[in-house]
Order: sequence, then C-alpha cells, then structure tokens
Amino acid sequence: MNEVFGEENFIALFRLGKRTTRENRRVFSFNHEYVMCAAKNKEDFERSRNLLPLTDDVRNRYENPDKDSRGVSQSVSLNAQAGHATKDQFYSITTPSGLVVERHQDGVGHDEAAEDELIADKRVWFGESGNNVPPPQKYF
Repeated sequence: MNEVFGEENFIALFRLGKRTTRENRRVFSFNHEYVMCAAKNKEDFERSRNLLPLTDDVRNRYENPDKDSRGVSQSVSLNAQAGHATKDQFYSITTPSGLVVERHQDGVGHDEAAEDELIADKRVWFGESGNNVPPPQKYF
C-alpha cells in the first residue's frame, strides 16, 4: 500500500473479529483479520471525514442546563467494560452537596486524576442540587 498511496497517507489498521470464540485446537488463533486503510491524500481525508449532515434529531440531543459559556453540550459515557478496570479506577469523589460516590461501582473508564481535570474544567455538571454525578460533557 505504501507503493500505491505513500507511507504518509496511512490512516489506520483495523482488526476484525471473525469468530466469537477462539479456536483452541491450533497453536495460534486465526479468529481475526486485518484491514489496512490509506487515502490518496491524508490531509484531504482528515478534512472531509465524518462530515455527515447534522440533523435536527442530533442537534436536539445537545442542551445547556447550567448556562455554560461554551454552549450546548451532551453527556458522554465514561464507562469501562466490566472486569477491565485497573486499581487506579477505584476511587471516590465528593459531589458539591457532600454526597460521596464510589466510582468503582459505576465502571468508570478513567482514573481519579482524569476526573479531577474534568471537574476543574467544569466538564462535569453535578445538577442543580449538586447531587448528581453524570458523565462529562461533549460540547457541540
């Protein structure tokens, strides 16, 4: 692909699963394939990818309940896949109202330092009462 597109136009290498369970009768598992993605011009690709028209349905998912100056936003999930958390993902936070929340029960997908940064940047809205612990906001 480098000969056709040039090494500088490499985009990604995707791994696709072919089976739901591993073949255990062989020394190696053959349950996935690789797909390489390249563009004729990486800059053009990056400028134009994912430019689907913004529908009213999508636009209506964003709101600004806390009147944030950054504009409308939507909550995004930070959940980690069950059973894959590290010890750094087990911590507690205290909401503005004083409620202590154990984050390992939520299956959160980041550590305490990352959450502290999100809170300091006001990307986590605790609700009007200060009692909620929603995921951080993605701004429109």
